Amino acid sequence: MSQRDVMRALWAKYKPNEERVIAAYAAQERAGAAPRSSNTHDVSPEDYARRLFYDGRTKGWL
Repeated sequence: MSQRDVMRALWAKYKPNEERVIAAYAAQERAGAAPRSSNTHDVSPEDYARRLFYDGRTKGWL
C-alpha cells in the first residue's frame, strides 16, 4: 500500500477531521504501514503527514 493509499483510507475514515487523519497517518508510519523511502531532513511523522495531507488536498488526489 502506498503512502497516498494509506492517506486516502484514513481520509475516508476520519474526514472532515484533518488533525485526526494526520495523527492516524503518523501512527501508521511509526507502525511501518506507510514507510518513507528516505528521511534525509529528519522530518517527524506528524510533519510529514501534514505535508502529505495538504499535498493531496491541493493536487486533488485526496
